[in-house]
Amino acid sequence: MRAVLVFSVVVAALMGAASADMIDPEIVGGDEASPGQFPWQAGLRVNVLKDGVAKAAFCGASLIAEDWVVTAAHCADPPMMQVVNFTVTLGAHEINNPDEGHVTIDVDMDKVFVNPKWGGILSGSLAGDIALMKLKTKAPLSDKIRIIRLPREEQKKDSFWRKTVTISGWGQEHTGDKAISPVLRYTSNKIVSNFYCKFRFFFMIVGDGNICMSGWGWKGACHGDSGGPMVIYEDDGPTLVGVTSFGFGLACNWGWPSAYTRVTTYLDWVQDTIKNN
Repeated sequence: MRAVLVFSVVVAALMGAASADMIDPEIVGGDEASPGQFPWQAGLRVNVLKDGVAKAAFCGASLIAEDWVVTAAHCADPPMMQVVNFTVTLGAHEINNPDEGHVTIDVDMDKVFVNPKWGGILSGSLAGDIALMKLKTKAPLSDKIRIIRLPREEQKKDSFWRKTVTISGWGQEHTGDKAISPVLRYTSNKIVSNFYCKFRFFFMIVGDGNICMSGWGWKGACHGDSGGPMVIYEDDGPTLVGVTSFGFGLACNWGWPSAYTRVTTYLDWVQDTIKNN
């Protein structure tokens, strides 16, 4: 079904190249966050060349170590574009307001790691839609810049079914918007079973490496939210359980589930990559 595509097309959308067939995550049906409410949230600027012309795309990411962020593979490997460099913005609320005092750090281009299961958007499979990027300098941790915890080993078999999760990002507020949201937004919803999610996506694209949030109440992700965090709040703090991946391409606000890369599936890869680099 061409109506199903990764939220990564968010990248194309910000460059004026998105089609109605593409899906990009934004926060739909959500609220404006308070400054510092999601201190692990990062904005990822993707500077590319498309047909020889310099363009900029946008995704989300999460700070998981002082000098590492995790995002979607489709943000690190955008289709039919040559990546020039990546920059990560931390501690931001108004993403386009340089006077706000947020921090922007360049990514080490020799330390960008796309999960080996990722074959690219055009491959027909969205497995392995997760990537790691090492920052050139460590993030200055503060009340507005903090590391988000990864899942624990014992959570690898947890489906998180029916748990309430929270997503955040600067994605569009409505399908068809011309720009991302100027302020960080968030929403919460329930995790649905993978069987239900597979059914809603015609048994074509959702795999065991995905975790899906319901679109109930017309709440979910949209264009520009790709790569951003899905977090569960536990008694001892928040845990990153998903990376925004894909949704229903015809409209973000149709109440369809949105799909995320399940962090527990790739936890060993994440930890080994950071340890070895």
